[in-house]
Amino acid sequence: MNVADRSPRSGGAMISTAFGFRAGSAVFAVGLGLAVAASPGIAVADTPDTGSASQPSAPSGPRSVGTSRRAAHELSTARSDVTTKSARTTSTPRSRPAASRPSVARQAFDDPVPADSREQTSPSTASATNSAVAEQFSMADPVVAAVAAPRAVAAPARPAAAASLTPTDIVTSLLSLFGIKGLPPSPVQLLTGMLALIRREIEAVLHPQAAVPSVSITGGTVLEGNSGTTPLAFTVTLSHASTTTVTVSYTTADGTATAGQDYTASAGKVTFAPGVVSQVIDVSVLGDTTVEPTETFTVTLSNPSGATIATASAVGTITNDDTATTPGGTAQWGKAYFSPYVDMGSYPVPNLLQLAKAYGTSFMTLGFMQADANGNLAWAGLAALEPNSTNEQAVAINASIATFKAAGGDVMISFGGQAGTSIAQAYASEGRSAQDLANAYAAVVNTYGVTHLDFDIEGAAVADPASIALNSQALALLQKANPDVQIWYTLPVLPTGLTADGLNVVDSALSAGVKLAGVNVMAMDYGESAAPTSGPNAQTMGAYAIESAESTYSQLTTLYAKHGQNFAWSNIGVTPMLGVNDISTEVFTVADAQALENFAVTNGIGMLSMWQVLRDTPGTLGQSTISASGLSDPAGSFSNVFNHYGTTNVLNYDAGSGGSSGGGGSTPVTGGTSTTITWAWGANQVLDFNPAKDTLNFVWMQADQFDVTQTSDSVVITIVGNNSSYTLQGVTLSQLQMGNIIANDAGTLAKWQSLLSSTKAV
Repeated sequence: MNVADRSPRSGGAMISTAFGFRAGSAVFAVGLGLAVAASPGIAVADTPDTGSASQPSAPSGPRSVGTSRRAAHELSTARSDVTTKSARTTSTPRSRPAASRPSVARQAFDDPVPADSREQTSPSTASATNSAVAEQFSMADPVVAAVAAPRAVAAPARPAAAASLTPTDIVTSLLSLFGIKGLPPSPVQLLTGMLALIRREIEAVLHPQAAVPSVSITGGTVLEGNSGTTPLAFTVTLSHASTTTVTVSYTTADGTATAGQDYTASAGKVTFAPGVVSQVIDVSVLGDTTVEPTETFTVTLSNPSGATIATASAVGTITNDDTATTPGGTAQWGKAYFSPYVDMGSYPVPNLLQLAKAYGTSFMTLGFMQADANGNLAWAGLAALEPNSTNEQAVAINASIATFKAAGGDVMISFGGQAGTSIAQAYASEGRSAQDLANAYAAVVNTYGVTHLDFDIEGAAVADPASIALNSQALALLQKANPDVQIWYTLPVLPTGLTADGLNVVDSALSAGVKLAGVNVMAMDYGESAAPTSGPNAQTMGAYAIESAESTYSQLTTLYAKHGQNFAWSNIGVTPMLGVNDISTEVFTVADAQALENFAVTNGIGMLSMWQVLRDTPGTLGQSTISASGLSDPAGSFSNVFNHYGTTNVLNYDAGSGGSSGGGGSTPVTGGTSTTITWAWGANQVLDFNPAKDTLNFVWMQADQFDVTQTSDSVVITIVGNNSSYTLQGVTLSQLQMGNIIANDAGTLAKWQSLLSSTKAV
């Protein structure tokens, strides 16, 4: 019923009822449309409407009407055509068998409404309206127009079991519920297209296409074992289950571990059946009793089928579980002790037992173990000086430590230092795990049989959050597996205490659960502005060392309380630089040492140390070197002040010689001329060099700053980029030994050792 046909007598109830009916009908129609679109039992065509303007209806009378819109327009201007056009429709519906009706691209929703069921209109317009409606249906439905559909759009007949409804039928039915009839085809076509899109979206929700999974691999860690093989598991996973079979190839590759010696090389294919999301690749690790560092290899994925690769490779870690036999070792550390530093990267290799006898100490802190080019721990960061190396210098280091321990002394191994790269920094940059780092530290503990470790964190390392966090986590794991291990942190300090970076280092360790034996402050390198040595505010270096310890104690008392722990003076260590520092105004004297020792006794600090034993000897006044204090005090003057502090152990100095002068085998070279190698431009010197007694002193020159070649009868040392050289006239490399070489840089010593080893002169 049109609004214009409503009688005033119907009132609000009629209007409300009609509105409710139409609203309910609209909901029903939409639900029907969605059901038809989503139901596999209803055939819904989504080809273009054949009644569109682009495909006009076939003519059916003396006049051709292009569109139903034009037919409606001509009602008011060509009444003479009404009869003709009305003849196209009849008040009696045509009958047609439902099952045998041919299917076309657009099936009819219904026959034209019979004349006697239509709403009554005035006699003057009834036939014209009927004509227009018929024209509309003839345009929208080829069957109603009794015109065969073009072959190009005809669809194959659908199975009789499937009801055949088109989007046009559904839209037309929906609109008719609102009294909208005779709508031109273009809007109908638009609504039809929208319905088809809705259907597709519903189908996408009801029947989504599964995304292709991605495949990843993770590695693992395993103890090497002493014999046979142990599987090291690599886990390969899919991001989600697949409905089809997924495959991916894999292969192993050496890292620091070697296939055939440390593990069995492997390659193959991993297959995931539908629904499976995890598989394991087992690689066999070969057990032995050789003491060696923790080693790694990788497994890499390739050629995926039915998946993409998210993580292509993973690292497997073979943890060393072999322990070097260290004779003796009965030292007792106690709650307080003097443990001076010794630079084990020096050459000749320091003879620890002889140093202990000369300087009266039973504990020594050995520096520094760092990451070498292979990513392993080594003395001075040199691959030739890894603990298991057969290099002459490495062997001498191990012998020196073993002999000192056998005599009743003990050592603390120190990691890091001012130069080089700490193993924590190296592992953090490589994305290695905390367990990997803990394993590396454990290997050192096992190799040298030690219970005390020191971590010298300074320079760039103290402000590197990634390596600090990794180190904290690793040390917590190390102590969990080795509860007896004591850990000291050695950090830069000012008279006002630790820097913000230094406090962060300690806070990180405490947060990770590390049990620190103490924090050792490096009482040196303050700078004149922070610790003036002249003017009205000047103090001695001994006074600044004491002030630094007091400030740090105050800071850490507060920090430990935040973690619910107590901090005591026994958790403080102090390490001054003996004599003249590289900051020339900072001179730590024997009197300063005595003041610091008195302070330590009064407060009961945990550790006194010094850098380093090899500098506790007189030297050129005012000059800072690796082997002298730059003062005139006799050898051992500083040690004699400190070596009575805390626990001391009686050593058996007849236990052995422990290493030897010249690095474990070289004959000492003395009594001759020492030539200093410098960067003087254009200085091409020819030396009358006697290998039996002369020496070459490279001071701090580094390995990459000079080259060594041999002519037919002479050794030539060339300074890189400086147009200068030194020729040892009539001397070959085979005549030289390490006793001829003096250097402060460990890399320079290692370079010479490699050169001379190649000639079998050592």
